[in-house]
Order: sequence, then structure tokens, then C-alpha cells
Amino acid sequence: MFLKKTSNKGKWFKSIGWKLTVWNTSLILFFVISFSVYLYHRLESQLYEEVDIFLKDELNEFNQFVMENLDKLPLIQEQIKKESSAIRKHYQMYYGLLDPDGQIILQSSEFQPSLKEIQTKNKTSLKETDVTEYELGDDENIYKVRIVTYPVKRGDNLVYYVQVGMNLARIEKTLANSRQNIIYALPGILILSLTGGYFLTRRNLKPISQMVQTTNRITISNLNERLPIRGSGDELDELAKTFNKMIDRIEQAYQKLSQFSADAAHELRTPLTTLIGEIEVALTHKRSSDEYYTLLTSNLEELTRLMRLVNNLLLLCQDEKPDRTKENELINLNEIVRDITELFNPVAEDSNISLKSSTLPEPIFIFGDKWRIEQLISNLLDNAIRYNLSGGSVDISLTKNDGNAELVFSDTGIGISESDQSKIFDRFYRVDSSRNRSSGGSGLGLNIVKSVVQSYFGEISVKSQPEKGSTFTIKLPLKEQSSVIPAVILA
Repeated sequence: MFLKKTSNKGKWFKSIGWKLTVWNTSLILFFVISFSVYLYHRLESQLYEEVDIFLKDELNEFNQFVMENLDKLPLIQEQIKKESSAIRKHYQMYYGLLDPDGQIILQSSEFQPSLKEIQTKNKTSLKETDVTEYELGDDENIYKVRIVTYPVKRGDNLVYYVQVGMNLARIEKTLANSRQNIIYALPGILILSLTGGYFLTRRNLKPISQMVQTTNRITISNLNERLPIRGSGDELDELAKTFNKMIDRIEQAYQKLSQFSADAAHELRTPLTTLIGEIEVALTHKRSSDEYYTLLTSNLEELTRLMRLVNNLLLLCQDEKPDRTKENELINLNEIVRDITELFNPVAEDSNISLKSSTLPEPIFIFGDKWRIEQLISNLLDNAIRYNLSGGSVDISLTKNDGNAELVFSDTGIGISESDQSKIFDRFYRVDSSRNRSSGGSGLGLNIVKSVVQSYFGEISVKSQPEKGSTFTIKLPLKEQSSVIPAVILA
């Protein structure tokens, strides 16, 4: 139990939620500390600026009084005492009168213990309207004093220096309180940031946890389940929609695979059952050589059909590989149409069917796999002859149309009903199963045709009426528009 909890904690520290919480808290602390430091220095600057303004105002008043009473030191001393006591309750003020050598003549009584220290510092820091900050007192009681100095002249002769200062204890206390408040606030901000970040992150990442639980439930036997869409329109909703679309594609692919496997097994079982049945019958008793010859001939026909079916299945499997290497070359469609027409002429004549082809005088080129194009034309011609009527006709025409090579196969055969026309390109689909099988068809020919056409970004369409024949139209991009052949695209 303890090990399990430890593992969960370790997992949490590696999670996105923990990382987001730490980043969120770190950023908040960084901005809070930066803003606090800025505010503190701003406060410090403003406080000292106000002190300096106040001191200079006091200095002007005190200097004016001294100028009016240069030879009346007792009166100046009385004024110093009066000014010091007036604001003593709020700030401890310092007023001083110095001779030209920096020796203190008169001084506020509150600063008497530091008389020698101020006098010593004055000797090296007397400048006009200079603001000087002193640290006074002993090791146990050190305080800062901010002092402004100004010369008093009679004509061109320097008579005195006047000084006005302020004990910065209150200012320092205010700044110390500010620092203390910042330091005291940081742990609270840290805790609030961690707690708030934790709950906000958990709340926002909760849909991801639900996605994980749902995806863990999805198996090959449970592909109908989908991730919930909250309707918020955020990135997680988009992720869920994208994942659901992927599951849709997987489900469709699996359904096609299951159907393909079932159809393939059915198609393979029929000739195998026939072979086994004929062999079992043959083994029931001895037969003549003619009977064995007839049996072997029948078996050979079934095996040939079986081999053709297996070859077609392998061909379709190869087409489904997205990385399949294709042999691309410049193809003259005129030559292929003429050659295959000549090849099928004997077959058509045996069935009492007229086979004709027409092409343009100039060559029509596409870029692709010659063997696959030949297979495409052969499959359509084979169907047109196989399902035609005695005395019927098959016509092939090759033209150019809107940058495409257009192949049209027209026959006067049995035709295809409108309800079947949308299904004839599916694997193993037969308009009439018994008739198709007896004629040697596997139900893969038109599916292979569609696969080849789509591999060249082409189009295929059919128009047909029962007992009136069919017309298949194929459009393939010409060489100028398809110099590179893409990977096979299957429905």
C-alpha cells in the first residue's frame, strides 16, 4: 500500500499538472517579488525626496532668519529651540550654526551627544545646499540623520554655515515595516499560488483524465466508444474531436478488414470445397484414365481460379502500402489501347462480339506504371466481353479532355441496375453471384481498376441500364499535370 502511494506521488511530480503548477507559482512569485521590489524602491525614493524638499524649505526659512539676525546669537539660539520643539512630536529635527571652519556655534539640544561627530563630519562635507546623510550614535544605538547645509555671507565674506537636518528613524521604520510586510506576505502568496494552481490545473486537466480513462476502455471489440465533447470549443474539445475522427477511421478500416477477411475466406473456401469434394468422390473407387483426366482438368481450372484470386488479393494488399515503390515511366496510352485491343480480339471473336478501339492521331502521354495501366484496361475489357451478349459490341475510345486522358469503355452487355452501380467497385461484390462465379470472376476486377485510377488522382464513373449495356469513363491526368505519381489512395 505504501509503495503504491509513493508511486502515485512520483507520477504526480512527473505530470503536466505538477509542472504547470510549479511554473504558475514561479511566475507569480517572480512578478510579485519584482513588483514588491519596485514598489519598495519607489517608496524609499519618494520618502527621501519629500524629506529633502522639506529640509530645503526649512533651510530657506532658517537661513532667512539668520541673515536678518547675524549678530544676535541668543536670538538665533532661541529660534533654533523654538523650531526644534514645534515638530518634535513627529520628527526629530536638527538646526545648527557653524563658523567658516565648520566648528559648531549653535545646535539643537537633541543632538548634543553627537556634537563632536557632526563637527568632525562637517569639516569634509560642507558644500552649498549639499544633502548629506550621517550615521550617528554608538554601536548599540545607530541612527541616520539627513542634513542640508548652506553658506551665510555678508557681502563676499563667508560668515556662517546654517544646517537643517532630520532624524530618519521614522522613515527607516516605515521602510523596515514595508520590507517586513513583503517578507511575511511571500509565504502566503506561495501557498495560495500552489494551492490555487493545483486546483485550477486539476480542474482544467480533468477532461484529459477522462480522455485517458475512455481511451483505455477502447479496444478492438469496443471501437464504437468515443471521447466526450464538452462543447467549450477549447483546445481539449478540438483534441477530443480529432481523436474521435481517428477512431472513426480505425473503426472503418477494421470493418473493411473484417469484411475483407470474411469475403476472402468465403472466396477461398468455394474452390477448396470443390477440390476436396471432387477428390473425395474420385477416391471412393477406382476410375478410368479418362475419368482421372476429367477430374484433374476440373481441379486445374479450380486451382487456376484460386491462383488468380490469390494474385489479385496480393495485388490489393501491395496497393494498400503507403510506402509502396512504383515503377514510373512515360506511357503512351495510344499504344497500350491498341496492343490490348489486339490481344483481346481473339477472345471477343470466340464470343461473337465486335471489339473496336479509336484513338487520337497524336500520342497521349501519362507518367506512371505501365503494367498497372495495362491491368486497368484489361480488367475493363475482360468484364465488357465476359458479360456481353452474343452478337454484341465493345468500343474503346481515347481522347483528351480538360488536361486529362479520357478512356471510355462502352458495351452492349447485360447492364447494371441503378442500385448496384454504387457497389460494383467494392471488393468481392457481384451483381449476380452464381453467374459471376461460373464465368470465372472473383469480384475483385473493378476494385483493382478503382485502386489504380485513384493512385493517379484520376476519376472513374459508370452509366448503365439493364439489358442495354454499360459505359465506364476513366480520366487520368496527363503527363504535364502529373510528373510525380503520389502514393496509392484507397477508398
